[in-house]
Amino acid sequence: MIRRSLMFLLALILLSAALPAWAKRPLQEIREEIRQNGWGFTVDHNWIYDLSEEARQALLRERWVGRRKDFPIYPGPVLAKSDLPASFDWRNVAGHSYVGAVRNQGMCGSCYAFAAIGLVESLFRIGEGLPDTDVNLSESYLMFCLSQFYEGFYGCEGASYDYDEMQALVEHGAVDETCFPYDEGRTSDCGAACTTPALQVELSSWGRIPCNDIDAIKTAILTYGPVNAAVQVTDSFSAYSGGIYTDWNQTCTTNPCYYTPTNHAILLVGWDDAEQSWILRNSWGADWGEGGYMRISYRAARVACEATYGTYGTNAHFQLLKPANGDLLIDLPKFYWTKGPYDWFLTVFFLPIYGKTGYVTLPMPWTDQNVLDLPQLLWTYTKPWGWSGWVVVGVDKETLAYEVLGPQYFMKSY
Repeated sequence: MIRRSLMFLLALILLSAALPAWAKRPLQEIREEIRQNGWGFTVDHNWIYDLSEEARQALLRERWVGRRKDFPIYPGPVLAKSDLPASFDWRNVAGHSYVGAVRNQGMCGSCYAFAAIGLVESLFRIGEGLPDTDVNLSESYLMFCLSQFYEGFYGCEGASYDYDEMQALVEHGAVDETCFPYDEGRTSDCGAACTTPALQVELSSWGRIPCNDIDAIKTAILTYGPVNAAVQVTDSFSAYSGGIYTDWNQTCTTNPCYYTPTNHAILLVGWDDAEQSWILRNSWGADWGEGGYMRISYRAARVACEATYGTYGTNAHFQLLKPANGDLLIDLPKFYWTKGPYDWFLTVFFLPIYGKTGYVTLPMPWTDQNVLDLPQLLWTYTKPWGWSGWVVVGVDKETLAYEVLGPQYFMKSY
């Protein structure tokens, strides 16, 4: 009897291993689920939903967990609800768009590249003041030329939850599409890329946004530009044709929460509080969804579990600290940095600011130590009746657990 039970259990294990990660349900069944739950979206046939199970699984590669590197969490400050607009859309800012045309990744697990490159394209338009401009950067360059330096992504094989592709765009940047045109991975030889690109764009930094913190995600979108996020695609998601998508995948289930299972990277370009939804830009072509976009409720498909933001040029994040009555800071913090392969910022340096618009450097001695105390006389470098303070770049700690999230902007008024 025991042997027969063991054989039965083994058969069940083998059978479950042979089943796909998620099986495609008929549209009629999905529509009935939508009706019973009162959800406000529609589904229909499209090229993603109509794929065979094998093809769909090759496209929606699980983002395998890598080394679990600890990158900084968005330091804020997070805007209060009263300060956030009820709706915002980078496709229409005073009648101008900072978001490029919807792309199609085709039959290649390269969604991570399209999300990351789409972010860089938008941040470049925003930072350089180039709305309505055709900026087309190379996904293939990221997929094949930069993957050799990182463990977390490669070609059509998907990427890890560590977002090494974002770090690659900080350390190496992206080149224009003509350097290495996208062909769904059929050309993977990085030697095909040109050596003198017409355009090369780098991010200044990137970081994670706290899981399911809707106001923090809105603040990052408003402050920096579209954010890179991930979703758990199911049959109802793939068959989406319009309306406000929602499902039961609303929570972040792991610890740390930003390793919650997802299988597809996308871009969030705005939101609408009236509909309680994000504006999601996909990479499945303009024939999918609402012209390549989806309106998705704020927590559906785990969309808010592992959003990341990037900064471009001077569009760096600062935190405002205001000591009362101009007093010296109490319990002065220490600033740390590391020199490993995944450094977040450069070595620490200080730059005082005099006046509201002028910048004057005041050299400070470098140190070969990995810790530097904040100067006791921080607030003596001031200018009467103006704004002044220090910009600190490179705040880090050997453990990568930030004692003081950085960079910081210390400011006071006289």
